[in-house]
Amino acid sequence: MPERVVRLSMETALCCGEDRIKLSDQHTSITGGLNTLNRRLTLFLIYRNVLAKRSNIFGSDIHKYAYDCAKTIYAIEEAYKGDDEIKLTLEEKDFSAGEWKLICRTVRKPETRFEVVISANGFVYSQGPDPQELITLIEAVSSEDITMDLQYSYHMFSFGPWYGPEADKTAEIVEKLYKEIRLMENGKVAMLFDFKYIPFYDEMSVLKFLTLKYAKFKRISGIAPIQIPSNQGQWDLEQRGQRAQRGEQNPRNRSRSRSPLTPEEPAQEVTDYNLTEAIDVEAVFKDKRYPEFVKDIEESMKGIIAKPTHLTGEYNHNIVITGFSKENAIGQKVFMKKSTNEQEEVTVFEYFEIKHNHTIIFPYLPLIVTGKGERKAYFPMELLQIVPAQRIKAQKQSAALKSLITEKNTVLPREYMAEIKMLWEERWKNNRFLAAFGIKVGKKVVSPYAKMLHPPAVLFKNDMVCSMKEGTVQFAPLEGTHFWKPATVGTVAVINFDGAIEDETKLQTFCEKLYNMCLDNGMTMTTQPDTWTRLSLPSEEIGNLEETMSDLKKENVTIIIGITKEKKPTVHNVLKYFEATLGIPTLHIHIDTANHFINMIKGDETIQNVIRKLNPKCGGINFLVEPPESTLLRDTVHWIRESLLVSIKKEPTFVGCSYSLELATDLGGFNYLQEFNEYKLKNVEDKIEECLNHYNTAVGRFPKTVVVFRTGAGEDDFKRVQEEVVDMKKVLEDKNIKLVVLLVQKTSRIRIFPAGITGAQQNVKSGTVIDDTITSPGRNEFIMVSQTAKKGTARPIRYTEVVNEPEWTKDELYHLTYFLAFGHQVSYQPPAVPNVVYAAENLVKRGRNNFLLVYSNPYSSELGNLETTITDVLEEHEDPNDREFDEHILDEINYTLNGHALVRRNFWA
Repeated sequence: MPERVVRLSMETALCCGEDRIKLSDQHTSITGGLNTLNRRLTLFLIYRNVLAKRSNIFGSDIHKYAYDCAKTIYAIEEAYKGDDEIKLTLEEKDFSAGEWKLICRTVRKPETRFEVVISANGFVYSQGPDPQELITLIEAVSSEDITMDLQYSYHMFSFGPWYGPEADKTAEIVEKLYKEIRLMENGKVAMLFDFKYIPFYDEMSVLKFLTLKYAKFKRISGIAPIQIPSNQGQWDLEQRGQRAQRGEQNPRNRSRSRSPLTPEEPAQEVTDYNLTEAIDVEAVFKDKRYPEFVKDIEESMKGIIAKPTHLTGEYNHNIVITGFSKENAIGQKVFMKKSTNEQEEVTVFEYFEIKHNHTIIFPYLPLIVTGKGERKAYFPMELLQIVPAQRIKAQKQSAALKSLITEKNTVLPREYMAEIKMLWEERWKNNRFLAAFGIKVGKKVVSPYAKMLHPPAVLFKNDMVCSMKEGTVQFAPLEGTHFWKPATVGTVAVINFDGAIEDETKLQTFCEKLYNMCLDNGMTMTTQPDTWTRLSLPSEEIGNLEETMSDLKKENVTIIIGITKEKKPTVHNVLKYFEATLGIPTLHIHIDTANHFINMIKGDETIQNVIRKLNPKCGGINFLVEPPESTLLRDTVHWIRESLLVSIKKEPTFVGCSYSLELATDLGGFNYLQEFNEYKLKNVEDKIEECLNHYNTAVGRFPKTVVVFRTGAGEDDFKRVQEEVVDMKKVLEDKNIKLVVLLVQKTSRIRIFPAGITGAQQNVKSGTVIDDTITSPGRNEFIMVSQTAKKGTARPIRYTEVVNEPEWTKDELYHLTYFLAFGHQVSYQPPAVPNVVYAAENLVKRGRNNFLLVYSNPYSSELGNLETTITDVLEEHEDPNDREFDEHILDEINYTLNGHALVRRNFWA
């Protein structure tokens, strides 16, 4: 590279009349969203336009410039001829028609202009004192020729043809590429790649989306199409067809082009939905049939960004779908201004005829709602088009789509390496921007050295050591081995939802086989299976579940087992919600799992998994882990026995906290809600104090060390976690307790492979640790693979030491982390993370699901008192904007959701 590169500052303001918004000041999210994408595209088009308009200053070779799509331009010094500040204003006439249509995704108001100011901002030195600044420059240069891809910071998406099986006709499978420039510990610079496949919404009308979802529902449910009466069917089709044709001929009613990143072109005037299927699904809503479909389809549409096709391009009119209206177009009333500016109440059907000259084709479908309160608006489905380039969130994906994505992402290391090589050759081998900046990218893979850790000793009852299967870290208890601490089980209640087990005799057999398996593992059963409570409950009566479970708790039932026909029905989340609010353990199993018990086969893994979940949920401990006799670390057993092990998983809104008690495999835990989009842990002193007190109650003393695994944070959050450490220390100061904090990065993009990939086993083995070369400079960190990856490519976990007051060695930190991965009580081989981390993740997921269930579910009015709680707090505070109100309402919501939650054994299922 040249000794130095010119750094320019580019400030861009979007101006509409007197409004002025600084585009370059807005935060660029790494995960990104549609607005972020549009803003980046707009800024990039402006940047290229500026270079072209000021060619006397910038020259004609764009390869000597790189732009980060925010505030900074990098320029080869010999190419840039500017001295003074450059100011210019760009309007619609300065762009091509295609470029302006792309820009109109950011703003469509008339008289829009962009004011741009470019000024020199120093230099970036290739051998300078700040290597991170050089890394940022290389990141921008290496991304420059792919800026017009669908890109969110380090994430890029390639929209190409998809030829896989059709798991969901509403989705499009897209390759996501992650590229990052990293400074390694040895001072060298590396390019890091990762890729996977994710689903996006396919481009279509909202009405087609609806009909496709209904067609799938009919296939699954075995429902025959609704028969339209012959005396009205043909007439109805003709009338609606004529209306649809008029809509097609309306020049304002255009659908978007296929590519999300190319200028819009006139659409083919073809309605994309099937008219007969649309009439069929309209009848479902009109006659109020299949409420489960209505509920599911509304939930699947929430959050989708759509474009009204009847509005002209001058409107900034993309909308976010927030739900369905209670009334259809015939019944829903809105206010409309007359020519005299007076308000007149009309139906939505009348409004669209008068205002937009459009006769609604399907008036009995629910209207799409957007906005809230006075800003609420209603749109007919037939006039909405799903905006392209929207990812489908995990909770919106169907089971079939999730399965397809999982299958597609199951890429073994050999195939993974070949894909990366192809990407390198296509995009970076002959990259003209990199060449202009004098940067060469080699294809040599970084080769660090790895260490192998020995697995721990796994102990069952009477200190029986469970040996590992040869050549693996999988352990299987010998026949007759009992759990370390078998639970005592009183009465069991079995709820047979929707008659999942149809034969009463088979239900009795299930209870007997479950009873016998519990005895075989050493559990104490105080009641016979023929005395267990057996209930039948239809899913439609799910609102009665609270009363049923409350009565069972009063009868001292130890655990409730729910059996369902579906694998992930609404019943599952409702069971877990009442488990938290009522404080009674539950276990949900699918009918196929129940049949494994009924048709008992010795050594069945499915049966073993159920028993392994059941024992901890009823207060038992399956096994414990300790350093093995064969290692030199045997004397350091106090790590596990004399330390409080805590894991805190933080999401923007929900926090899960898991902690060890007398044994490292005996866990307590809780979850809670904190201020929305608050990334720092709040009240962390109180939460650590809560863990300490529970530990003291269980063990009879305070620990010598507290080890915190802080997850849900990335490399960029290191300073924030350091601030949290200050708060943690406040609790420990007067107790003479030392603190260890490890930042756990599960989303690390680093992949590690054996030096030579041979045979079927292509991944590195469990216990592989790397602590140099590819780690971050200036930090004590290590990269570990605990799991055994048989499918796909192993995802290592990055652990970064934040504080280490007892000054434990690296070996001690490695082994503590690795041994705890074996502590997961359900799996008899280690997952990717320590057991406390796994539990904290489950607690976050459960807390989030419980809150969303009550907040947005149709059953919410029947699921507790959250709405009453919020109303009560509002009445107590005159000013709902003060900080005290925020804290008070969060406390009340947390108590409502978790006031009676089990503090242990509630997160293994």
